[in-house]
Amino acid sequence: MLRIGHIADTHISLSHRRFGILSKALRGIQRQMREARVDLIVHAGDLGESSPTGDDLDYQAFVLQEFASIAPTVVVLGNHDSASHWKVFERIETDHPLALVRLDRETIALLYDGSLENISDIDAMTGDVRCLIHCMPWMTKKHILTKWPQAGIDETDEAARGAFQALMLGFRSDRDCMGFTGPNLLVTHAEVAGYTTDSGQTNPQPGLRVSVEDLELCGSPIIALGHIHLRQEWNDRIYYAGSPCRLTWGEAGAKSKGWNLYEFDDEGQTGITTLKMIPSPRLYTVEAEWSFGAETHPTNPDGFIDVPRFVYEGDHLVEADRIRDADVRPDDELRFRYHVAAEQREAAKAAVTDEIGRIWPGSIEKVTVEAVVEPGIHARAPEIAQVPTVQEQVAILLDREGKEFTASLREKLETLLAGAQ
Repeated sequence: MLRIGHIADTHISLSHRRFGILSKALRGIQRQMREARVDLIVHAGDLGESSPTGDDLDYQAFVLQEFASIAPTVVVLGNHDSASHWKVFERIETDHPLALVRLDRETIALLYDGSLENISDIDAMTGDVRCLIHCMPWMTKKHILTKWPQAGIDETDEAARGAFQALMLGFRSDRDCMGFTGPNLLVTHAEVAGYTTDSGQTNPQPGLRVSVEDLELCGSPIIALGHIHLRQEWNDRIYYAGSPCRLTWGEAGAKSKGWNLYEFDDEGQTGITTLKMIPSPRLYTVEAEWSFGAETHPTNPDGFIDVPRFVYEGDHLVEADRIRDADVRPDDELRFRYHVAAEQREAAKAAVTDEIGRIWPGSIEKVTVEAVVEPGIHARAPEIAQVPTVQEQVAILLDREGKEFTASLREKLETLLAGAQ
């Protein structure tokens, strides 16, 4: 029996606001992988974030060391990773072999002695192959078209897909040339047509989009993907592992976070595919509107109203009055987002703290407040349009607000008007 652990999209950055949650999740995954006695670990890209600091790279190296202390580990480059930065990882000392696939397709062999070898030098291989890992890092159209120089300038989309298909068939050819029929899988960071995401999640670098049929050309029984943070699968063989914990508000609806475990028998047939779940603090979003004035909203003189008030608990709605009864943990997080007219934002801001205290349990430690300022629309009253002078218009406005147009105010206004002429 061969056991393979699949993780992806860790996005390790010490400046990330949820770094503490992520590091705890990674420790949990490493503990579970040890307990599962995995024979191989694959990371399908986006180990870190774009433009990492030296401290970020140090921590990423530490995480790689920890995974490679469990089993041989293979990592492919994601769209947020930098091939040049990854050069520092080549100097990491690990208990088990660590293979980094940065620039091009590779097929790596896991040997029975636990070593990892690139099959580009088959004659130099020193042992029997236990498993083949076909690796494809993140590919843009420009990158992949260099593999297909016959393409014309007007054939970019079609040619890029053709080049990708050729690369997939090349993986199948690798196995045929070796006469290998044992366990094998494809590990790639890619965007699959038809994927779904949690509400609000975006992908800033939409590279080459491939189809399920394109991926299946490789012939591997398991295709382990990175790039999309929501776990999903196709045809019981193509899997996004998803991110290890809820990293952004766009992932609040994810029902499960963790890693995938694949089990192969000695003939290379897959048996059980299991999602290993990691507890991940939940993200709640409360939506509200501010409309000041007891006269307009007598039941809510503080100004906050709901139309209706609702709370997102994960990916479903919960009545606000029930939120105090929810199973809220101290490390869960609340986002209180309210809509307010531009001229009322200061009044709304002053009332936010009391409103949060009214609807949210006191055990919560992390609260993010977002004001969505709506542009004000000021319609001129008919009576103002009917009077000819500025002084008369100001008098009407002040009267509507219950204020007196005193002699001193009138004098100041006339001075301003005289200076403007």
